[in-house]
Amino acid sequence: MPDDEDRDDLTYERLSVHSLVGNLPELFLREFMAEGRTALIVDVDRLVSRGRYVQLLAREDDHILVECVSNNYLDAPFTLSLDQDLALVDLGFEPAEGPESDHPNFWFHAEGIEASMEACRMVARALTEVFALPPGWLVDLVRRPVSIPHD
Repeated sequence: MPDDEDRDDLTYERLSVHSLVGNLPELFLREFMAEGRTALIVDVDRLVSRGRYVQLLAREDDHILVECVSNNYLDAPFTLSLDQDLALVDLGFEPAEGPESDHPNFWFHAEGIEASMEACRMVARALTEVFALPPGWLVDLVRRPVSIPHD
């Protein structure tokens, strides 16, 4: 996740993976319907600085973007394995490209409210299956106001 520690427009909520997965559709739907859009960032390792995160964004044009960190932003020994890379693609994420590309992370793009539920399922499975986080693992849900221009 980009270094946002100094920003005063962020809000943090620490919760368990179990709680997040159970409430993510409702949380994201609230953001999807809101006027001013907010990125929901699930910071998996803020307490131990490994850098793993997944983020969801509902743009004002009802397009949804989900990103999962790639090795472009992770340092050894915390890089994703080839099996983890392949598992993310199997979940429906597009592969990450180079660090200077438009898609340096794994990503999923769709349109509409139905797609938001698929996006939430992908995030839940990335956390529980790819990152193999146990239900009691604490993550930080970071809300960050965003302005993303239309394509």
